[in-house]
Amino acid sequence: MTTALLWPKRPRFRRTGAMLLLLEAAAACAGPPRLAAVPAAITERAQPLGIPNSRFWADTGGPAMVPEAKAALAREWAANPHDALAPATYLGISGGSDNGAFGAGLLVGWTEAGTRPEFKLVAGISTGP
Repeated sequence: MTTALLWPKRPRFRRTGAMLLLLEAAAACAGPPRLAAVPAAITERAQPLGIPNSRFWADTGGPAMVPEAKAALAREWAANPHDALAPATYLGISGGSDNGAFGAGLLVGWTEAGTRPEFKLVAGISTGP
């Protein structure tokens, strides 16, 4: 391929091409501002979406998770006393930084495809930014 095809000799095309490259570069750097992280002192008490007992830490929260799981199962049986429980789908995600972005992108695509199931339980770990 010749350079004449890549950069036409007309200055107007060169300016337009350079402007488009500049706009693409600027758009790639733009994004919504990141919100402040939960302060370290209250991380253990944070309630995502205001849901109590929705977060457990693997190193300290295991014993507290057992009664919560039993209570959830009792609620399911009470809501559906005559039928068997529906099949459950669980999701485990591991990763942080770029790997976390990959997992998030995968979930977005899965949702847009319309084939993502509703998860009964989501577990994950982040290795940090």
